[in-house]
Amino acid sequence: MKIIDKWIATVSLCLALFCVFFQYAYAQEGDSGWKIEEFKSSINVSEDAVLDITETLSVDFGTQQKHGIYRYIPLNYYNNSGQSYKLKMKVIAVTNANGSPLPYESSGWFGKKTIKIGDPDITVSGKQTYVIRYEIKRGIRFLENDELYWNVTGNDWSVPIESARAEVNFPTKGGALKTLCFSGLAGSTENNCVAETEGARAHFLAQNLTPGEGLTVVAGAPKGTLNPPSKAALTTGFLFDNISYFILVLTLIIFYFTWRAHGRDPLVNKAVAPEFAPPDGLTPSMMGVLKDERVDMLDISAGIIQLASRGYITIHEPKKGKDYTLKRVPSATKPLSDFEKMLLTSVFSDTQSKKISELKNNFYVHIPALKSVLYNEIMDKGYFEENPNSTRVRYTLLALLLPIGMMFLLGLLTDSITAAIICSIVLSPFALWFGFSMPRKTKEGAEALRQTKGFRMFIYTAERYRARFEEDKNIFSKYLPYAIVFGLTGKWAKAFKGLDVNPPDWYVGSHPFDTMVFAHTLSGMNANMGAALASHPQSGDSSGFGGGFSGGGFGGGGGGSW
Repeated sequence: MKIIDKWIATVSLCLALFCVFFQYAYAQEGDSGWKIEEFKSSINVSEDAVLDITETLSVDFGTQQKHGIYRYIPLNYYNNSGQSYKLKMKVIAVTNANGSPLPYESSGWFGKKTIKIGDPDITVSGKQTYVIRYEIKRGIRFLENDELYWNVTGNDWSVPIESARAEVNFPTKGGALKTLCFSGLAGSTENNCVAETEGARAHFLAQNLTPGEGLTVVAGAPKGTLNPPSKAALTTGFLFDNISYFILVLTLIIFYFTWRAHGRDPLVNKAVAPEFAPPDGLTPSMMGVLKDERVDMLDISAGIIQLASRGYITIHEPKKGKDYTLKRVPSATKPLSDFEKMLLTSVFSDTQSKKISELKNNFYVHIPALKSVLYNEIMDKGYFEENPNSTRVRYTLLALLLPIGMMFLLGLLTDSITAAIICSIVLSPFALWFGFSMPRKTKEGAEALRQTKGFRMFIYTAERYRARFEEDKNIFSKYLPYAIVFGLTGKWAKAFKGLDVNPPDWYVGSHPFDTMVFAHTLSGMNANMGAALASHPQSGDSSGFGGGFSGGGFGGGGGGSW
C-alpha cells in the first residue's frame, strides 16, 4: 500500500510540475498584449430548442503579428446525478466584419469544439473582426421554465474583454422572459452586469472583464414556449452520451447467446425420477462436483466420511469437547480412486492416527492438488468438455476485464466516467454468473447429473421408502456420505427413526446409537472438520434561477491568439 501511495504522489507531482511548466511556457509564448474590445453574441432560440448563435469578436492585436484567433466551446457536461450530457454543435460560417469568409479549422477533441481562424501563411495586426456562426442542439433545459443558461464568453481568455454583450431571442408566442446574469471569475455569483427584457427578447451587458472573467446569462421563457424532445430522443441521447450503458446492454445480450451456444448443458430427454442407488462409479465427492461444477470443502470432507464407510478410517468421538480422532485401518483392501488415495495420504501422512485439531493450519497445503485430481477424475469419465475450473476462470476474467476495460476507456474518452462506474458495478454479478455458468457437460455428464438429481430425490423423500430399509440394515451408513454432500443428513436420518438399523462400524461413540442423534453429531463433526481442513495460519440538475454563477450553464470555454 505504501508503494502505491508513493507512486500516486510521484505521478501527482509530475502532473503538477507539467501544469506549472505549461502555464509558464504559455505565458512566455506571448498570448497577451492584445485585447478584445467587444464580444457580442446573438442567440436565437427556435421553437424546436435549437440555438442559432452568432459571435462577433472585435479584437485589437496592436503591433503584434498574429495569424488570427481560436475559440473553443465545451460540449460535455454532467447533470445532477453525475451522468454525462453532451451538446451537439455545427459550425455554419466564419467571416470578417464584411461577411467575407475567413479560413478556419474545426476540430472536436476531449469534449470541446475548437475553431482555429486564420491563415498560417499570413499574419495580421491592429484591429480585426471575427464573426463565428454556429448551431447548438440540446442547449435548452426544460425545468420550471424553458431555460437558456449560457456562458457567453467563457472564462478561459487570457486577455481582457472591454465589453461583453448578449442578445437572446425566444419565439414571441411564449411571452415575457425571466432573466439573470453573472460576471467575474468562474464560480463567481457577482452580478456586475445589466439585464434588460423586451417581451421575448433579452439584452445583457458586462464591461471591463479582466483575463479569466466572463459573462453568463440566464433567460427563461414560460413553460411550453419550446417543444421539448420526445422520450425516445431523450433515451437515445442518454445512451449515446453515456455509451457504457449501451455496452452494458450489448454485453448482457452477448453473455446470454454465448451461454446458449457454449455453456448450456445438452438436453436429456428423460425426466428426473427417484434413483434408489448412486450412479455406477460416482463417489459422493464426484457427485458434489457434478451438481455444482466445482470442488468445494464439502466435497473433500464428505470424501473422508466415504473413506470411513469403505473401511479405511474409523472415527472416534471424544468424551469431552469436539476434537474427534481419525484412525487409519491398514487392513482395508477395497480399491480407491486417485482422489481417495491422495486424500487418505494427505490426512495421515506417515501416522496412523490424527486428531481433527492437528489438521488445522496444516491440511490446507494439500487442497489445490486434491481439487486438481478430483477435476481430472470427473474429466476422465467424460462428463465435461473441458476442465470446469479452467472454463470458469477463463470466462469470468474475460467477462469482467474486457467489457469493463472498454467501458472505462470510452468513459475517459467521452467524459462519462460515472456511467462507466455504475455499469461496472451492475455488470459484475452478471459477469460472475456468466463465468460460473459456462462449464459445459457432455451428453454423458448431463445424464449422470440427471441420475444424481434422481438419487438426491430419493434421499430427500426417503421416508416414503421405509419398507425398503428393513431389507438392508446397512443402507443407512452406506449412503450417509451422499446425504452429507447433498446437505440432507437430517432428512436421511429421520427416515430411519424407529427402525432397526445397524450402527456404522466405522464410528466409535460413547452413547447408544440413534440415527437422529448420530446425524446431528456427524453434521457438527463434519462442519468442524471442514473448517479445520480449510484453515490457514494467520499472517502478519439545478436551475440558473435557483442559484447560478459565472461560468455556469452550457457554453463557455474561451480562446486565444496564434
